Amino acid sequence: PNVLAENCEAKSHTRVGWMRAVANVYHAFAVQSFIDELAHARAVDPRDNLLEIIGPPRIVTPTELGIPRLPNYGQSLEQHPIDTGRMRNVVTRVTELARWSSRKEERRALGLAAHRSFLSYVAVVVAVVRDEAGRIRVDEAWIVTDAGTIVNLERCRAQMEGAVVFGMTG
Repeated sequence: PNVLAENCEAKSHTRVGWMRAVANVYHAFAVQSFIDELAHARAVDPRDNLLEIIGPPRIVTPTELGIPRLPNYGQSLEQHPIDTGRMRNVVTRVTELARWSSRKEERRALGLAAHRSFLSYVAVVVAVVRDEAGRIRVDEAWIVTDAGTIVNLERCRAQMEGAVVFGMTG
């Protein structure tokens, strides 16, 4: 009886949807796996293939991509266009940090994935090696995130590191 809770509509810059991004997990995996298969089938470098698919820096609206209104988001998708320049930047930066070209020359096995979710752009490179027992394991990982304004850097870092660990547990 001594508690009063009220709320009102608050305009959010980020589409609400499933804030935990549940659907994004398997969408990112499926799309990035297929893009990697395309690179393999074309016998081209996966980074170059991904950058070719992303295309030149530009702003693309969901309507231009043929994406219909999704009822669970509550806002128009047109308010949140896709910035391919930001996607290209995270891919370019993460592959630079991982020394993509020189590690490939060292015959290191590298994996690359990039995804946009809730106005953030993320790219990851992992290096895998065989251990003494012949099992494949992740040796190193690099993550680059463009999330716009970050209020709590440690929380963002923990989110990205946790995502890599989660991805390795599948």
